[in-house]
Order: sequence, then structure tokens, then C-alpha cells
Amino acid sequence: MEKRDTCDQPTVFFDKQGNKRFNVRKITELPRFAVNLTFALRAQIISEIIYFDYEFIAGMFACLSFQEIIEVAQLALKVDPFASVHIKKDLGELMIDLGN
Repeated sequence: MEKRDTCDQPTVFFDKQGNKRFNVRKITELPRFAVNLTFALRAQIISEIIYFDYEFIAGMFACLSFQEIIEVAQLALKVDPFASVHIKKDLGELMIDLGN
């Protein structure tokens, strides 16, 4: 298999007028891609690039609906065998509070 060298995609960039723009493709596709990786890779990407990166989180809130953000979190918890029971319980209570 040939290894392809690719550069990192920015989460945030600025257009010619200086307006802050989010990389919508990265924000919408990376979380769904990450859950299909091995646990070690998935944990690293989810912790370093997605949930503990301020720009990525800000982009999620700017580009996704609240329901989509919850779905991404549920997807990450569903495939993680070490996910905390308390986190799943809290997420379930949040969904009940939202009327879902």
C-alpha cells in the first residue's frame, strides 16, 4: 500500500476580507471518520483534535445543529468500550430534557 503524504487541514481560516471561517468539511466528517479507526488512533484523534480543541468545538457549535453535536457524541460513546456509564447516563438525561 502506498503511503500518501497529506498536510493537515486547518479547522479555521480567514477569507480575503479577514472574516473567520470554519472548515465545515473537517468539522462534519472527522468525528464520523474517527470512530471507524482502531481504539488507539480513535482515542488520540477524539481527545487531541476534536473534543479538547477549542477551535474545533467552536466550529461544531457554529456549523452543526445541537442535535447533530449530540449525535456525534453518542456515536463516539457507542463505539468506545471504555466510555463512562455516568457519561452515557448524563447524555440520556440531556436527551430526555430536550424531549427526545
